[in-house]
Amino acid sequence: MYNNEFMEFLRGRGGKLAFFDMYGTLIPNYGYAKIEEETVDFLNKLHKNKVMLGIISNCNDRILINRILEEAHVEDLFSVIVLNDEGENHAERLFKAIKKAKEKSNINFKPQDIYHFDDDYRRIKSSKVLGINHIMVSDDPNVKLSVFPADFLIPNFINHDRILSFMKIENKEKIKTKK
Repeated sequence: MYNNEFMEFLRGRGGKLAFFDMYGTLIPNYGYAKIEEETVDFLNKLHKNKVMLGIISNCNDRILINRILEEAHVEDLFSVIVLNDEGENHAERLFKAIKKAKEKSNINFKPQDIYHFDDDYRRIKSSKVLGINHIMVSDDPNVKLSVFPADFLIPNFINHDRILSFMKIENKEKIKTKK
């Protein structure tokens, strides 16, 4: 990463950006590739609150990812998709995704307004290197923020208000999650 690129990154001027890992985060590890209804509701809520959405995945199968997004009717919500073949390591892919988001929106996002949702504690370092928020998605009761230095821990996407509060987003749209 070049110094002047990073300095430009630090001079962000607004807008919120959220990146999601595909497997284990958007799609729970239940043996089938389907985005849960509460996750779809949460993604729609972020989109309605003007948060730009992206996917950073260790998967290389763009066709499969597109099919999963289409089946959940969320394919139009994601502005940026960066897959494993687009960077040597996760930090590189994350920075590439931020650059793509900037190019699409013409916004220099502030690091504190970028949120990285992931289920793997090893990728926390990628978020930390870039100074962005890491939200660990894990329903493992043994995961503790004191051990895994993510900024926020959630078991799933059911409690929208709690997540939006952490993201400093006023819930403009009262979308109810179907139960």
